[in-house]
Amino acid sequence: MKRSGYCFLSFFFGVVVLPVCLLFAEQFVLPKKGKRKKGSHVLRQQCAEAMGKIMQIMPDILHVVADTQHCLLSYIYEYLDGEKDCFLACATKSQLIEAQAKLQRFKSRLESFREMLQKEMNEMKDLKALLLRNQKDPGEQLISA
Repeated sequence: MKRSGYCFLSFFFGVVVLPVCLLFAEQFVLPKKGKRKKGSHVLRQQCAEAMGKIMQIMPDILHVVADTQHCLLSYIYEYLDGEKDCFLACATKSQLIEAQAKLQRFKSRLESFREMLQKEMNEMKDLKALLLRNQKDPGEQLISA
């Protein structure tokens, strides 16, 4: 009788209790993430690619700056040369006021852009300085930690 009770109990445990426990256990076990962390070599390659893409944009920015300088200088030289059909000589008072407002907005946007670029460049230099400082004295990093 004892033997059949143990068999029934083990059968009941195996068929009913174990699957129910496994079903609830899945709720408490965290699923494994499908993505692995990127290796350093992949991150280095991605940083180099990003730097290359930035370098591809720079000539376009310089081209726009050069075109803007050329346009502004042509207006200035036409006016200084005394040409009668230049914008500054022919414009009405309202056109000059509108042009002055546009130029002021353009100037303020350019100054904001310059400050933003300078800030970004300083951050890039800070990263390089941090890297160089860590390469020179790696023992100091262990002591401070």
